[in-house]
Amino acid sequence: GSIDEERIWIEAKNYNNHLELSKFSNTFIMADISEINRIIIFSMSEITHGAKINIARYAAYHNKSVSAYAGKDIWFLLKKYASSINLTDYIENVEELILEIQKIIPEAHSEKEVSALPEQKQNLI
Repeated sequence: GSIDEERIWIEAKNYNNHLELSKFSNTFIMADISEINRIIIFSMSEITHGAKINIARYAAYHNKSVSAYAGKDIWFLLKKYASSINLTDYIENVEELILEIQKIIPEAHSEKEVSALPEQKQNLI
């Protein structure tokens, strides 16, 4: 493709414990080999502070855009897009899940995207 073409790699992680950088290293290697310029990570568990710092360093050094949604961010996204996407195509018992999400994520919760963009210096929270 062209040099300006956006190539996206999406990675989903489902671990019980906080994710450390070692869980992403293969993703980053494959993104480099495949000339990917945007990586989106979804993780049911939180990402450690050290991993967030190293993800930002990787993104800046390799000139890639990296976004990570972890922990309650996943529930927020599911709640936000539940009416826009037919989740029953992807998730069994989605009605029960939506009820659980409504208990976990109050309406006042705002969207938080953890993003490491090379052109911006951002704190990864």
